[in-house]
Amino acid sequence: MAGDSRSALRRAVPAGTGVSLCSTVLFDLLRKVSRLEGRKKRQRGIELAKLALVSLERSDRVFGDRIHDLRAHGWAWLGNAYRLALDFSEAAAAFEHAVLAGNLVRVLNTKKT
Repeated sequence: MAGDSRSALRRAVPAGTGVSLCSTVLFDLLRKVSRLEGRKKRQRGIELAKLALVSLERSDRVFGDRIHDLRAHGWAWLGNAYRLALDFSEAAAAFEHAVLAGNLVRVLNTKKT
């Protein structure tokens, strides 16, 4: 996710709304809207799922260890958006990212106990 995606995220969340570009509220909202809009406009669903992932960039210190779990969910949502758009190769790649992020969550949780 490059700088263009960050610009798109800034356009999607107008200044003065009080919504941080690095927040679980924004992440969850983008995921939900991705699902709803993606049913009718497949490409829009993909764009919003990507923006949800962008909202997690550079937010490790905001979310702490939970960032990996959020990323796993974000990649799974993106994979589903690609699946709905019948782009199965991109869906598979996104699901692989979700699995890797999920595995990292399990490893981190194991180290805590």
